[in-house]
Amino acid sequence: MKVNRLDERHFPTGKVVLVPVDVNTAMLYTPVPETLADSRGKREIRIFIDLQYFGAYEGGKLLFWGPVSSGKKQKPTPPGKFFVNYKERFKRSLKYENAPMPFSINYNKGFFIHQQSLPGRPASHGCVRLLQVDAERLFLWSQRRDPVTVVTNP
Repeated sequence: MKVNRLDERHFPTGKVVLVPVDVNTAMLYTPVPETLADSRGKREIRIFIDLQYFGAYEGGKLLFWGPVSSGKKQKPTPPGKFFVNYKERFKRSLKYENAPMPFSINYNKGFFIHQQSLPGRPASHGCVRLLQVDAERLFLWSQRRDPVTVVTNP
């Protein structure tokens, strides 16, 4: 699911997907940089819009990563340098019909990183969607004022 950038609900029937031949080798694969030359702090969340992945970094070194679904063309996820403002475990959207946004991390006014469906492409209203396992891990790992950097290319 991580490499194909899909959740269980969107896993395509009859379509080509990547499946590892050697699980041990596949576990070493990282689609995002393993180190950041321009790290912004002890901990940093970096969102790679063009790649549709995020990386969680400690001291500029990749700790863990996962797929994202960022904002669609009509409602893009804005690039820039931000900080974790607050976190909310059971957040609901104030803009979009009370939609659930579990493990929410607010980083830029009305923009959040949170658990939601991953169809394998940009599909949100500007937020950064994560798989459940990644959203929970990032929520527990991140702290208020940690840097969040959203870039369009690595």
